[in-house]
Amino acid sequence: MLNSRHALSSATDEFLNVAPLGLQALLKYVSFDEIPSSVDLLSGRVLEGQLSALSEPPPSVIVVGDIMLGGRAKKAVVEFGPDYPFDGVLPLLRRAPIVLGNLEGPFADKARKQQRNFSYRVDVSLASSLRRAGINVVTLANNHLMDCGRPGVLETLDALSNADVFTRYPSSRRHANRPAWLLLEPPDGCHCGSAGQRDGSARSPRS
Repeated sequence: MLNSRHALSSATDEFLNVAPLGLQALLKYVSFDEIPSSVDLLSGRVLEGQLSALSEPPPSVIVVGDIMLGGRAKKAVVEFGPDYPFDGVLPLLRRAPIVLGNLEGPFADKARKQQRNFSYRVDVSLASSLRRAGINVVTLANNHLMDCGRPGVLETLDALSNADVFTRYPSSRRHANRPAWLLLEPPDGCHCGSAGQRDGSARSPRS
Protein backbone atom coordinates (compact mmCIF):
# COMPACT_ATOMS: atom_id res chain seq x y z
CA MET A 1 0.00 0.00 0.00
CA LEU A 2 1.15 3.54 -0.76
CA ASN A 3 0.94 6.01 2.09
CA SER A 4 -0.42 9.56 1.87
CA ARG A 5 3.04 11.09 1.63
CA HIS A 6 3.68 9.17 -1.57
CA ALA A 7 0.25 9.99 -2.93
CA LEU A 8 0.66 13.70 -2.28
CA SER A 9 3.93 13.70 -4.13
CA SER A 10 2.05 12.79 -7.30
CA ALA A 11 2.01 15.58 -9.84
CA THR A 12 -1.64 14.98 -10.67
CA ASP A 13 -4.72 14.67 -8.49
CA GLU A 14 -6.06 11.98 -10.79
CA PHE A 15 -3.58 9.48 -9.46
CA LEU A 16 -5.05 9.78 -5.98
CA ASN A 17 -8.08 7.91 -7.29
CA VAL A 18 -6.11 5.01 -8.76
CA ALA A 19 -6.44 1.75 -6.87
CA PRO A 20 -3.28 1.18 -4.76
CA LEU A 21 -2.33 -2.02 -6.58
CA GLY A 22 -2.82 -0.34 -9.94
CA LEU A 23 -0.69 2.60 -8.86
CA GLN A 24 2.02 0.30 -7.59
CA ALA A 25 2.04 -1.51 -10.93
CA LEU A 26 2.39 1.82 -12.76
CA LEU A 27 5.24 2.95 -10.53
CA LYS A 28 7.23 -0.14 -11.51
CA TYR A 29 7.85 1.63 -14.82
CA VAL A 30 7.79 5.35 -13.97
CA SER A 31 8.51 7.42 -10.89
CA PHE A 32 6.28 10.14 -9.45
CA ASP A 33 8.79 12.70 -10.72
CA GLU A 34 8.18 11.52 -14.29
CA ILE A 35 4.40 11.98 -14.12
CA PRO A 36 3.60 15.34 -15.72
CA SER A 37 1.45 17.96 -14.09
CA SER A 38 -2.19 18.13 -15.15
CA VAL A 39 -1.54 21.48 -16.83
CA ASP A 40 0.75 19.67 -19.28
CA LEU A 41 -1.85 17.03 -20.17
CA LEU A 42 -4.10 18.50 -22.85
CA SER A 43 -7.19 17.18 -24.54
CA GLY A 44 -7.37 17.40 -28.31
CA ARG A 45 -9.77 20.33 -28.06
CA VAL A 46 -7.52 22.32 -25.72
CA LEU A 47 -4.46 21.53 -27.85
CA GLU A 48 -6.28 22.80 -30.92
CA GLY A 49 -7.00 26.07 -29.16
CA GLN A 50 -3.41 26.53 -28.03
CA LEU A 51 -2.02 25.82 -31.48
CA SER A 52 -4.44 28.29 -33.04
CA ALA A 53 -3.51 30.94 -30.48
CA LEU A 54 0.18 30.68 -31.46
CA SER A 55 -0.61 31.94 -34.98
CA GLU A 56 2.47 30.17 -36.30
CA PRO A 57 2.80 28.71 -39.81
CA PRO A 58 2.27 24.94 -39.87
CA PRO A 59 5.32 22.68 -40.10
CA SER A 60 6.21 21.01 -43.39
CA VAL A 61 7.05 17.67 -41.75
CA ILE A 62 6.22 16.06 -38.41
CA VAL A 63 8.18 13.02 -37.26
CA VAL A 64 6.83 10.98 -34.36
CA GLY A 65 8.19 7.92 -32.57
CA ASP A 66 6.84 4.40 -32.17
CA ILE A 67 3.22 3.73 -33.11
CA MET A 68 1.80 0.75 -31.24
CA LEU A 69 -1.80 -0.26 -31.95
CA GLY A 70 -1.49 -3.75 -30.47
CA GLY A 71 -0.40 -5.06 -27.08
CA ARG A 72 -1.71 -2.96 -24.21
CA ALA A 73 -3.41 -0.60 -26.69
CA LYS A 74 -5.90 -3.30 -27.71
CA LYS A 75 -8.17 -2.79 -24.72
CA ALA A 76 -8.46 0.97 -25.30
CA VAL A 77 -9.12 0.48 -29.01
CA VAL A 78 -11.91 -2.01 -28.29
CA GLU A 79 -13.47 0.24 -25.67
CA PHE A 80 -13.12 3.65 -27.34
CA GLY A 81 -12.71 2.93 -31.04
CA PRO A 82 -9.89 2.67 -33.61
CA ASP A 83 -9.12 6.40 -33.66
CA TYR A 84 -8.79 6.78 -29.90
CA PRO A 85 -4.97 6.33 -29.72
CA PHE A 86 -4.51 9.53 -31.74
CA ASP A 87 -7.38 11.58 -30.37
CA GLY A 88 -5.30 13.77 -28.07
CA VAL A 89 -2.78 14.77 -30.75
CA LEU A 90 -4.94 15.03 -33.88
CA PRO A 91 -4.72 18.85 -34.01
CA LEU A 92 -0.93 18.59 -34.14
CA LEU A 93 -0.66 15.67 -36.56
CA ARG A 94 -3.03 17.27 -39.06
CA ARG A 95 -0.98 20.45 -39.34
CA ALA A 96 1.71 19.01 -41.61
CA PRO A 97 1.40 17.54 -45.12
CA ILE A 98 3.87 14.79 -44.21
CA VAL A 99 3.69 12.93 -40.90
CA LEU A 100 6.12 10.06 -40.45
CA GLY A 101 6.18 7.47 -37.67
CA ASN A 102 7.73 4.12 -36.81
CA LEU A 103 5.18 1.30 -37.04
CA GLU A 104 5.73 -1.06 -34.12
CA GLY A 105 3.97 -4.32 -34.86
CA PRO A 106 2.83 -5.78 -38.19
CA PHE A 107 -0.73 -5.66 -39.49
CA ALA A 108 -1.76 -9.27 -39.93
CA ASP A 109 -4.99 -11.20 -40.41
CA LYS A 110 -3.79 -14.61 -41.57
CA ALA A 111 -0.15 -14.62 -40.46
CA ARG A 112 0.51 -15.97 -36.96
CA LYS A 113 2.69 -14.43 -34.28
CA GLN A 114 6.16 -15.85 -33.87
CA GLN A 115 6.92 -17.50 -30.55
CA ARG A 116 9.21 -15.01 -28.87
CA ASN A 117 9.08 -12.34 -26.18
CA PHE A 118 7.16 -9.16 -26.98
CA SER A 119 5.74 -10.30 -30.29
CA TYR A 120 2.82 -8.31 -31.71
CA ARG A 121 0.06 -8.82 -34.25
CA VAL A 122 -2.15 -5.83 -35.08
CA ASP A 123 -5.64 -5.92 -36.58
CA VAL A 124 -5.41 -5.10 -40.29
CA SER A 125 -8.44 -2.80 -40.08
CA LEU A 126 -6.47 -0.41 -37.86
CA ALA A 127 -4.19 0.60 -40.74
CA SER A 128 -6.80 3.10 -41.89
CA SER A 129 -6.68 4.85 -38.50
CA LEU A 130 -3.15 5.98 -39.34
CA ARG A 131 -4.34 7.86 -42.40
CA ARG A 132 -7.31 9.35 -40.59
CA ALA A 133 -4.91 10.68 -37.98
CA GLY A 134 -2.83 12.34 -40.67
CA ILE A 135 0.03 9.82 -40.55
CA ASN A 136 0.86 9.13 -44.18
CA VAL A 137 4.41 7.71 -44.04
CA VAL A 138 5.76 4.93 -41.82
CA THR A 139 9.04 3.13 -41.48
CA LEU A 140 9.15 -0.61 -40.78
CA ALA A 141 12.83 -0.79 -39.85
CA ASN A 142 12.49 -1.99 -36.28
CA ASN A 143 12.76 -5.10 -34.13
CA HIS A 144 9.07 -6.00 -34.56
CA LEU A 145 9.06 -6.16 -38.35
CA MET A 146 9.18 -9.97 -38.35
CA ASP A 147 6.81 -10.58 -35.43
CA CYS A 148 4.51 -12.49 -37.78
CA GLY A 149 7.20 -13.71 -40.14
CA ARG A 150 7.47 -12.87 -43.81
CA PRO A 151 3.73 -13.41 -44.40
CA GLY A 152 3.09 -10.73 -41.79
CA VAL A 153 5.39 -8.31 -43.60
CA LEU A 154 3.47 -8.87 -46.84
CA GLU A 155 0.12 -8.36 -45.10
CA THR A 156 1.45 -5.18 -43.53
CA LEU A 157 2.53 -3.80 -46.89
CA ASP A 158 -0.90 -4.58 -48.36
CA ALA A 159 -2.72 -3.01 -45.40
CA LEU A 160 -0.66 0.17 -45.61
CA SER A 161 -1.13 0.40 -49.36
CA ASN A 162 -4.90 -0.03 -49.02
CA ALA A 163 -4.94 2.69 -46.35
CA ASP A 164 -2.90 5.03 -48.59
CA VAL A 165 -0.02 5.13 -46.11
CA PHE A 166 3.39 5.19 -47.78
CA THR A 167 6.23 2.92 -46.76
CA ARG A 168 9.20 1.45 -48.51
CA TYR A 169 10.34 -2.14 -48.23
CA PRO A 170 13.41 -2.98 -50.35
CA SER A 171 13.07 -5.80 -52.83
CA SER A 172 16.74 -6.71 -52.49
CA ARG A 173 19.87 -5.92 -50.51
CA ARG A 174 21.02 -3.75 -53.40
CA HIS A 175 18.04 -1.44 -52.85
CA ALA A 176 18.12 -1.53 -49.06
CA ASN A 177 20.14 1.67 -48.58
CA ARG A 178 18.15 3.80 -51.00
CA PRO A 179 16.10 6.48 -49.25
CA ALA A 180 12.47 7.16 -50.03
CA TRP A 181 11.99 10.62 -51.48
CA LEU A 182 8.82 12.55 -50.73
CA LEU A 183 7.78 15.64 -52.69
CA LEU A 184 5.86 18.39 -50.92
CA GLU A 185 3.40 20.35 -52.98
CA PRO A 186 3.73 24.16 -53.13
CA PRO A 187 3.99 26.39 -51.16
CA ASP A 188 6.45 24.07 -49.41
CA GLY A 189 7.89 22.83 -52.68
CA CYS A 190 10.78 20.78 -51.28
CA HIS A 191 12.06 17.24 -51.25
CA CYS A 192 12.29 15.16 -48.07
CA GLY A 193 14.22 11.93 -47.75
CA SER A 194 13.45 9.07 -45.38
CA ALA A 195 15.67 6.07 -44.73
CA GLY A 196 15.37 3.35 -42.12
CA GLN A 197 17.64 0.40 -41.45
CA ARG A 198 17.09 -2.76 -39.49
CA ASP A 199 19.97 -4.90 -38.29
CA GLY A 200 19.37 -8.49 -37.27
CA SER A 201 17.81 -11.76 -38.30
CA ALA A 202 14.22 -12.88 -37.92
CA ARG A 203 15.30 -15.06 -35.01
CA SER A 204 17.09 -12.31 -33.12
CA PRO A 205 16.00 -8.96 -34.54
CA ARG A 206 17.20 -5.64 -33.26
CA SER A 207 17.02 -2.09 -34.49
